[in-house]
Amino acid sequence: MATCTEGIAKDITSTCLTQPIGGTEVKAWMMNRSDISTITYDVTDTTLVTAIVMKSTKKAYTLTGVKNLLNPGSSLVTADDRANRWIHSFNFQGFQFDSASQQNLDSLADIVVIVEMKNKLADNATFRIFGLVNGMFPTSDEFTANDIDGARAITLESLATAPEPASKNNFYITSYAASLAALVALETAPG
Repeated sequence: MATCTEGIAKDITSTCLTQPIGGTEVKAWMMNRSDISTITYDVTDTTLVTAIVMKSTKKAYTLTGVKNLLNPGSSLVTADDRANRWIHSFNFQGFQFDSASQQNLDSLADIVVIVEMKNKLADNATFRIFGLVNGMFPTSDEFTANDIDGARAITLESLATAPEPASKNNFYITSYAASLAALVALETAPG
């Protein structure tokens, strides 16, 4: 969780050496926030998550897209009498239209999404988490047969009354490989 401290705490270096590239890899992990048993935060950096444990029989589900189909983000919410908060968002398209897939997408609510960024300049910023504290809910779900090749365009966002305490959380254990392995392990329910 983010702290309520304000003010700058380190140098900002925006140069050719730190310039990111946009986009995510084509796989994301989606989970029902209520299925998470435990979240472990780094002792010194409260936006860094070092472990996620799912409840017994619960697991993370994968979302596989193509190219730039997965699009996470955040927007600042500021108030004169509150700490800064952020609305998290996640846009994607659904290509499956069988009844079970339709019901699955119709039932999206209180979702946490973890994406892998294409930019891997810093290990602890490769896997980014959106909706971790308060979840994300559908704010747009559109299907038109003649638009975007008949795909279903869905946007999940934080509720306006429940924004997130940080612009995003990062997931990192000890290395890229260990972090990826931990996320893949979430695809199988414990016990």
